[in-house]
Amino acid sequence: MKVMILGVSAAALVGGWFLLSPYTPPNIYPVAPEAAYAKLMEPVKTGDGDGPYDRLEVYPSGNGKSEVRWDTGMKGSGRGCTILIAPVEGGRTQLDMTCPNIGEGAAAGLTTVMRRNKMIELADATMTGRAYDAERARGATAAKWPKDDVEHGTIFDAQSEAFQMQAEEMRSLREMEKAEAERPKPKPPGW
Repeated sequence: MKVMILGVSAAALVGGWFLLSPYTPPNIYPVAPEAAYAKLMEPVKTGDGDGPYDRLEVYPSGNGKSEVRWDTGMKGSGRGCTILIAPVEGGRTQLDMTCPNIGEGAAAGLTTVMRRNKMIELADATMTGRAYDAERARGATAAKWPKDDVEHGTIFDAQSEAFQMQAEEMRSLREMEKAEAERPKPKPPGW
């Protein structure tokens, strides 16, 4: 009986602490927006091959206050993401990230999601002062952030698109075979 009372008391204490403790979303950092902007504008060191794109450089550019754009490969390549910086009460900063699709279709959307995951991990590592972690870049860090405003599609969209392309190709092949069968056959010479 004593064990049960102690167990219930401990559970109530832990539950109460959990419910009453302030929750901070993972994309809110304990620095002022100006400091966050300055941190995100620092050159990204990727020469050792441990960055989000191995040895490809990440080029920061910004509007001076609330947006930082990280381009990969070449400045202005369009293969980057934009980090949106917003003040939060208590002198903290909220970051959100948006990445445009490069190309058309679900496959382009899936590669954009992977690129965004890597960039979110890089932003989180930059803001917390830790090294970039390729394992976390596979989505563990990004899964806790808000979703992108841009719709990128899913693996199911890619599958559906592939099935539609295959069906269209089969339809075209059947039409070509039918046209070939209906075409008059040339007579051999001398007939």
